[in-house]
Amino acid sequence: MKVSSMDCRRLKKIIRKECGSCLIVDCRPYFSFTNSSIKGSVNVNLNSLVVRRSRGGPVPLQFVIPDERALFRLREGSISAIVALDDRTSHWQKLKKDSVAQIVINTLSHLASGASICFLKGGYENFHSQYPELCTEVKTTDQSGTETEKRVSSHSEKLSHRKPDYDQGKPVEILPFLYLGSAYHASRQDYLSDLHITALLNVSRRDMHPTKGRYDYKWIPVEDSPMADISSHFQEAIEFIDQVKQSGGKVLVHCEAGISRSPTICMAYIMRTQKLRLDEAFEIIKQRRAVISPNFSFMGQLLQYESEVLSNTPALAATPEPATPCVTESASFFANDFSATFSTKSFEPPMFTLPTSCLQSPCSAKGDVVYGLCSDWAIWVLQVIIQGFRSYRDQTVVDPFSPKHNVIVGRNGSGKSNFFYAIQFVLSDEFSHLRPEQRLALLHEGTGPRVISAFVEIIFDNSDNRLPIDKEEVSLRRVIGAKKDQYFLDKKMVTKNDVMNLLESAGFSRSNPYYIVKQGKINQMATAPDSQRLKLLREVAGTRVYDERKEESISLMKETEGKREKINELLKYIEERLHTLEDEKEELAQYQKWDKMRRALEYTIYNQELNETRAKLDELSSKRETCGDKSRQLRDAQQDARDKVEETERVVRELKSKVSAMREEKEQLSAERQEQIKQRTKLELKAKDLQDELAGNSEQRKRLLKERQKLLEKIEEKQKELQETEPKFNMVKEKEERGISRLAQATQERTDLYAKQGRGSQFTSKEERDKWIKKELKSLDQAINDKKRQIAAIHKDLEDTEMNKEKNLEQYSKLDQDLNEVKTRVEELDKKYYEVKNKKDELQSERNYLWREENAEQQALAAKREDLEKKQQLLRAATGKAILNGIDSINKVLEHFRRKGINQHVINGYHGIVMNNFECEPAFYTCVEVTAGTRLFYHIVETDEVSTKILMEFNKMNLPGEVTFLPLSKLDVRDTAYPETNDAIPMISKLRYSPNFDKAFKHVFGKTLICRSMEVSTQLARAFTMDCITLEGDQVSHRGALTGGYYDTRKSRLELQKDMRKAEEELAELEAKLNENLRRNIEHILFIKI
Repeated sequence: MKVSSMDCRRLKKIIRKECGSCLIVDCRPYFSFTNSSIKGSVNVNLNSLVVRRSRGGPVPLQFVIPDERALFRLREGSISAIVALDDRTSHWQKLKKDSVAQIVINTLSHLASGASICFLKGGYENFHSQYPELCTEVKTTDQSGTETEKRVSSHSEKLSHRKPDYDQGKPVEILPFLYLGSAYHASRQDYLSDLHITALLNVSRRDMHPTKGRYDYKWIPVEDSPMADISSHFQEAIEFIDQVKQSGGKVLVHCEAGISRSPTICMAYIMRTQKLRLDEAFEIIKQRRAVISPNFSFMGQLLQYESEVLSNTPALAATPEPATPCVTESASFFANDFSATFSTKSFEPPMFTLPTSCLQSPCSAKGDVVYGLCSDWAIWVLQVIIQGFRSYRDQTVVDPFSPKHNVIVGRNGSGKSNFFYAIQFVLSDEFSHLRPEQRLALLHEGTGPRVISAFVEIIFDNSDNRLPIDKEEVSLRRVIGAKKDQYFLDKKMVTKNDVMNLLESAGFSRSNPYYIVKQGKINQMATAPDSQRLKLLREVAGTRVYDERKEESISLMKETEGKREKINELLKYIEERLHTLEDEKEELAQYQKWDKMRRALEYTIYNQELNETRAKLDELSSKRETCGDKSRQLRDAQQDARDKVEETERVVRELKSKVSAMREEKEQLSAERQEQIKQRTKLELKAKDLQDELAGNSEQRKRLLKERQKLLEKIEEKQKELQETEPKFNMVKEKEERGISRLAQATQERTDLYAKQGRGSQFTSKEERDKWIKKELKSLDQAINDKKRQIAAIHKDLEDTEMNKEKNLEQYSKLDQDLNEVKTRVEELDKKYYEVKNKKDELQSERNYLWREENAEQQALAAKREDLEKKQQLLRAATGKAILNGIDSINKVLEHFRRKGINQHVINGYHGIVMNNFECEPAFYTCVEVTAGTRLFYHIVETDEVSTKILMEFNKMNLPGEVTFLPLSKLDVRDTAYPETNDAIPMISKLRYSPNFDKAFKHVFGKTLICRSMEVSTQLARAFTMDCITLEGDQVSHRGALTGGYYDTRKSRLELQKDMRKAEEELAELEAKLNENLRRNIEHILFIKI
């Protein structure tokens, strides 16, 4: 049956006008439903068993529609629409596979009734946000509204206030301090207050209690599943209950429904504390809460727990229970006609019997025998295949098996036990959790190479479809190895849980593992006490199941009586409702008539509006195409204007640089002019001074010549006078010298006379006088010698003076000659100085000219560098910092290799990035960029060894950036067959690149077509599974994705790269020109010096 979606507005109309023929199924959790729900809705709460059962197909309808009245109406056919909803899912196809809503929809879609199935869009949250007046809240009830709403509300309350049986009434008292109930009871604050409950014990799969802070709370996570191990939580729960009891409080034990998990905990508690058997504990709780029904696994765990409890109470353990006959109801029990007589002596029978589907291990050490018996329901083994398992090295096939009894005999060591273990290995739960050494122990050990894996395969006869597989033979294989353990069902790998679920569906229950009786079990049962054998017989024969079924039947009968009364009430309600519907039938006919007319009018109006809208849409489409053409023309004009602006800005920058250079040249020339004016003024003043000095020197010369003549004349007169006076002078001088000599002699004589006169009184004797005289003579002799030495020295000085005079005369003449030469040299140097000065002035002018030229070139170079930096910044902004940092880092690595002179093959094997290795027309820039994306910046290398070397040095130097390599040696590019059409061309055909890089460019651009339009792109992409793109950059992937939109050509990375390359070439040309000028100037200067 088809499932449709329903919006909230339509559901509101149905609730207000057709509430009796609509069933609203709320699939939210129970607590959410009880807090707030749509009026008239029923809640679905599925346990884990139902969810698991739903994986194999639709579940019974009573699980999906728990409300009996709603179920009756649905089966009767009075419900025309079923609306399912959850919390907030927008569409039913987005539901999860195991969700409650999906299970409900799957189940309802298989109904034979004519009710339509709908899913509410947006779920309860969306409906409640739009129509809160049609929802019920726990604390408040809206009493306002129209008469129709009150009628809907009253009818809805009759349905929505119906609770499941397990939520009826209040929690039941098991002991004065111990209560049992459901999750609904735990959510009712009034119930808890009335019973003075102070603690809550939640035994369910999720922690869902909303009032943790107000009570002592404990959560034990347990699934209601045969796989769940609830017995491991018995002690924990008992300790919690005892703790509440000792504190004087009361505890409520609950699960979701209070049927299976929480009664199991309560039975375990009263069995432990009251020392009761399982049947007694079960009867106590059953009398107080009739709906309890723990699953078989929980009852089996309680039986095991009973043995632990009673083993600590000998008096109770020694009391056997009377045997109770029962009927076998499961494939895990013995066949109906099985019987055995046991004695108290050691019992070792040579053979025994049991069902074929449950093979047993050998029971004797002497000639082991295994029998099988098949009942009408049992599946049976067709074939067993073993290989590599224990003693079976080679593949061993054992067949055929009889559907009745099968006997396996053989000598000791022939492999009978390993054959049994092989079957147990596949079917039993004992080999479920194996450690690696245990798996190795199961592999064959013998001579020759060691077996690395083993498998056991069992082929079942499934002609009665006992296994839920539509095949007459089902193969189950388990493969084991040192590191693997796998199951295969009909040669398809499955999980262990799937295998266990499959076997349980056929009757192999893990909670009752007596379908395989191990060696020694018969002897153990024969020698066991009566109580233990009775317990085993009860468990195997199904007495417990019989008691449970009986109690369930009694409870079901009571429930049936109650349901009959409710059905009678419902029938009365239906009859009343039928009378009301008869009255409303005529109104419905009138409504259908006018509704049909309304729909016809609406269709006409909508059709007219649709035609008008289509016409407007066509008009807008044509306008859009026209505007698109105009937009492209305007973008082209804008691009041209932008290019002109950029060119004008470039010219302006060049003119500004020239103006700046000319301004500096003007200032320099002005400074030179001022300097020249100063020098000219200085020279003019100097020339005037020289002229004045020359005029003054002429007059002075004349005056000096006159004075010289006068002096010469005077000299002659004086010489004449000197000649006349000199003889007289000589005579007078001689007279003077003679007078002086006589005066000195007279003076000496006078002195001597005085001395002689004084000596007479000076000496007392002649000897004293002679002594003094000798002394005086000696001093006089010494004085004479000194004078002689002085005279000799004076003569020598005179001779030296004469000699020096001659030398000085010679030196004077030489100096005079040198002076004349110096004067001549000075005159020559003055002449050369003026020549050099003139040359210097010429060189100064030339230097100023070269400075001006160099300054202009430097400014042009700075402008080019600034332009290049702007282009680089734009490229960095359009590309990303990480990629450009990676390019810079690669250049640093290569420069490092060049500087050290190492890894020359790496330098030669690196070919730069993709963008620098091809050229194309500017018209293809946009589509090429969109196609390549960041692959434009991939680095092309010769081999992967080159990229590895670069990356190693890259990481060693700890450089930043992101790099991706295209090693030509590793690229596997296949030739592509391009379509022959005039509407598309291969993109790679429009690229110009070196043939050495053919693989790299085919890898990036080889599977892309440039198409005329988006329509052509869509057709070719679908037909040839190739990526297509238009010149505007609108792209169609071969996978079906469409991408496109406005592309800003100002940020074209290829255009920026082209401009950068041009700027770099111009910059290199300017630098070369500047270097050449500098070289010429240096050579010119050196030539001048030489």
